[in-house]
Amino acid sequence: MKAIIVKAIVLTVLSAIIILVSSIPSHAASSEPVAADQHRSIIPYLLQQEISSEQAVKIAYNHAGVDKQDVLFPQVEVHISDEYKTYRVKFYIGLTEYTYDVDGATGKINSFETIDYGEICTAR
Repeated sequence: MKAIIVKAIVLTVLSAIIILVSSIPSHAASSEPVAADQHRSIIPYLLQQEISSEQAVKIAYNHAGVDKQDVLFPQVEVHISDEYKTYRVKFYIGLTEYTYDVDGATGKINSFETIDYGEICTAR
């Protein structure tokens, strides 16, 4: 009986390892060098830590230095590629458009852009 329990535990652990390894994105196991700014830690992915869309919005607002009550037309889109989740946060303050891509696992800002439409209109 004891041997059967030990075998069941070993099989369960091996199955969990196989599932975990097969769920890692193929580029994460690549031996090709990755630029420092392109590297994403696999640790949050393995631990299944994720931020919410509300947290992604707060991260973008904090980075932009804006208050929630001043924001016009807030939008949040979820993009999933290579098993990574990214939140695209877009909003306006006056005539300025802010666009952020926030990593869904780490909360790191992958990219951001601002466009001042007031400046574009006055330049004509």
